[in-house]
Amino acid sequence: QIEALFPFGFENNYVLLTKSPEILSLQDLKMHCLTYGFDPEFITRPEFTTLQKCYDISFDNFSIIDTSLLYFALNSGAVDVINTDYTDGRITKNYHLLPDIKKCLASYAATAYASIKTLQLYPEIQQILLQLRNKISVDEMRNMNRAVEEGASFESVAHNFVKSLRL
Repeated sequence: QIEALFPFGFENNYVLLTKSPEILSLQDLKMHCLTYGFDPEFITRPEFTTLQKCYDISFDNFSIIDTSLLYFALNSGAVDVINTDYTDGRITKNYHLLPDIKKCLASYAATAYASIKTLQLYPEIQQILLQLRNKISVDEMRNMNRAVEEGASFESVAHNFVKSLRL
């Protein structure tokens, strides 16, 4: 059995992203004739349908694009809007996140989990992990993801973050 322990402090929801300065929210999508690039998983998820219904938009003109190529497609102008994860390290000030102001999309709070058996065998783990409760912001997670994408190891990024917290 697995037990949810606590949130880390950030959410990793799906988000739509554009480079267009004219598009500032999901509501703006229906006012433009746009092309969309979505990864294969996103179009199978409830969020794909929920966005269309909630904001009265249609994703009729979309391409299925491998996740690794979404930003290339956006930057090259092949598409106007892509989906990504809120903590994606490639998100920079050059892009516009389209906020879900209607709160239609599911929330995916990053949460620590542990097996009950492990917690019974090593009770100190929970106390160690509790030090990370609500300690990781979206920006910090995005920066850590960016560091890994740029070649840093998971271990060094995690070590440096924990060290920065003085834990």
